[in-house]
Amino acid sequence: MESVWEMFSGPVEKHAVKTDGVWSVETLQFAEWAKIVQFKVKKRVVDSTKFRQAWNQWLVATRGTTVALMIYEYDMAIASAKDRDEFMKACILPEKTDRAGAAAEASVRDVLVALRQKWGTTFMAASVVWSMWANDIIRNGDRSTWSTVVANPPPRYIAYYRQLNRQLRFLLVSAVRFVDEQEQRLTARETVIEEVLRDMVPPSPSQIIDPLPRIENVEDTEHAE
Repeated sequence: MESVWEMFSGPVEKHAVKTDGVWSVETLQFAEWAKIVQFKVKKRVVDSTKFRQAWNQWLVATRGTTVALMIYEYDMAIASAKDRDEFMKACILPEKTDRAGAAAEASVRDVLVALRQKWGTTFMAASVVWSMWANDIIRNGDRSTWSTVVANPPPRYIAYYRQLNRQLRFLLVSAVRFVDEQEQRLTARETVIEEVLRDMVPPSPSQIIDPLPRIENVEDTEHAE
């Protein structure tokens, strides 16, 4: 069974526990594998409380037989949809969500504050990097894992975020400098044009030709009877 456990237990790190009506999440150990894993032969569920010798005999007896391996996401303690909803709300889903059920900005802010409290004196980065780190934690794990992930040192990809942030900052500074230079050029041209206009002598009224008498009168044919 150890081999089966090592092969399939990777995604299942914790299991649901209900004590005095309160749901919690605990780290799963091999000794508790029967709470997560079940075998099924045809329509019959195999008893998971066998001793090692009985399991060995069962393996020999079922050789060549198709056996279904059922892995429960959080534990067989969740016996109904109601239990699952209660457990998800108590331990997995963010406490603060938006209308779509995603983590609200307040949840991201809570994780961000926890990260700064833990690593603020040893890890230096721009605010946007801290926010991206907090968002990654919320997006890639359920609420029961947040405190554990926050306690871990910054992952390597955060260094990439820092480098990316520096590159973006450099591009932003370059763009602002370019806009400022173009604005200065336009201002200089505007000044030149204004000076030229001031130096120009307006024509006398006698030199201004009224164009109206020169305009040909087009006959109105649309309203002719």
